Amino acid sequence: MPASRTPTLPSPASGGGLGWGWSQKIANWLIPVAVLALWELLGGAGLLPRYLSTPGAILAGLWEIAVTGELFTALAESLYRVSCGFVLGAAGGTAPPSGVEGLKP
Repeated sequence: MPASRTPTLPSPASGGGLGWGWSQKIANWLIPVAVLALWELLGGAGLLPRYLSTPGAILAGLWEIAVTGELFTALAESLYRVSCGFVLGAAGGTAPPSGVEGLKP
């Protein structure tokens, strides 16, 4: 009987690594950048619905609220709400099973 051999994978230095060559790595960045550029161009041409802002407008708004300090206030409020929701959800999910356990015969 022939001895079994363990298959070897190509080394990352050879650009191998499960078939992820440079062209795939570039495509992973190029496609999202192309989608954002197309989104910006279509928005600038007025071909997008009014509710769909362009990436440039979103970044400008983000920069504006970051400079005025509103961003950090809004983030703190959101984090507080998320934390309260987590605590309430965790309590609601763990309290009923604890109460049911006491009812076992």
